[in-house]
Formats: sequence, structure tokens, C-alpha cells
Amino acid sequence: VAEGRVLLDPTVMHELMASSQHTRPMSSVPGNSMLAGFPLTHIRYPLPGLDVAVGVVAFEVTQAAHAATVAAGRSVRLVQGLEHVIARAIREGEHLGAQAVEVARLASLGASRAGHQQRVDVRHIADASTEAVLRTLSRSEEFNEGLMHAVAYGIVHGAADAGGDAGAATRAVIEAAQRAAAKAGADQEKAVSAAGRAALEAAEALGSEHCAAQVRDALWANSVTRRLVLGKRGGSG
Repeated sequence: VAEGRVLLDPTVMHELMASSQHTRPMSSVPGNSMLAGFPLTHIRYPLPGLDVAVGVVAFEVTQAAHAATVAAGRSVRLVQGLEHVIARAIREGEHLGAQAVEVARLASLGASRAGHQQRVDVRHIADASTEAVLRTLSRSEEFNEGLMHAVAYGIVHGAADAGGDAGAATRAVIEAAQRAAAKAGADQEKAVSAAGRAALEAAEALGSEHCAAQVRDALWANSVTRRLVLGKRGGSG
């Protein structure tokens, strides 16, 4: 183990990955069973802070979320599976702080990619990721816009990176943000705007005009996030 990095418990990782052994291995890293089945080379666009997340190797957070999603599929167990992954990352990290955002983003990305590969409705993935992140990482009962932004970024990025519809992922995170904010009694417009901004940022990071167009179309269909598209047009004019 590299100095300064703490890996996820191998037993936990083995149990998670054992549930998804039927999936086609997408990584050919020799002699490293913990990486088997996770498409490391498919992360084409670096995520901020990908090299470190609360002292846990970042791709292992993503891998664990991927495996948990494959194991749970369309069932309600997905929330519990993602909560376990996130909680494990927190326990293994010495300092959480702002890195909670990285954990939220990485876990959501892994879940989103797996969801597309397993043909699970992206709305289910977005809702489950939002619930798991807010319940595990939020320090209070209040809605956290920063964490919602991280979830939305991960969901859109992961779906598009796996070849999914970035527009559908954007609509899913907007709906998830609105529901989560309503449940917490928070400002729904601010929540939706946070998710919309994240979707735009994910599209920009992907560098694909096709994905960007899908995200813009999805944002345009919502009266709140439409302002984000207008703002982009105004800023580029």
C-alpha cells in the first residue's frame, strides 16, 4: 500500500465484487484482483481530486460503488449498498472536510456507470445516490447544496462516460434534487440550480458537444435551469 493511502478493507471489496462476477472484466491489470472488473481506462476525463479522497484510493471508491450497484440492480438495497461504500470511505479517511464532496462525486459516478451498464433507470440511480450521500455525509438534517452538486456531477459524468444519455441523466438529477430538497424543507429552486450547474460542468469536462447539447436541451425544458443555459449564451456572446 502506498504511503499516505489507506485502501478499502479487502474483505469488503471482495464481497462487493463477488456479487458482480458475472460482469465482463474491463480492466487487464495483472495480479491485482481488487481492480478486476473496473474500467479504469474508461475514465477518460479526469475528475477534480481523483488522486485522493479522504486518504482512500479514489478509484476504489468508484469501484466499490460500481460493484454495489451491480449487486443491487433495481432493488431498494441500492441505497444501503452505497451508504456502506461511503461510510467505509469515511472510516478509512483521517480527515473528511471538503473531501466529502469528492467521495460523493466518485460514488455517484461509479453508481451511474454501473447503472447504465446494467440498464437500470438513471432516475433510480440518481435518487439512490442522492439519498445515500445526504444521509451519510451531511452533518445535519439540512439539505446540502454542495453535496447535491457533487452527486449530480457524478451521475451525469458517469452516465455519459458509459455511453448513456446525458440529457436523461440531467433530468434525473434535477428531479432527484427537487425531491430531496422538498423532503428536507429546503429551497427547491436552489437545489435544482445546483444540480443543473453540475450537469453543465460535467458536460464541459467531458469535452463532447453531443453530450453538452443533450444537457442543454434537458436544462432548457426546466424553467429554473433554463436560466443557466441563457446565462451561458449571454456569457459567450
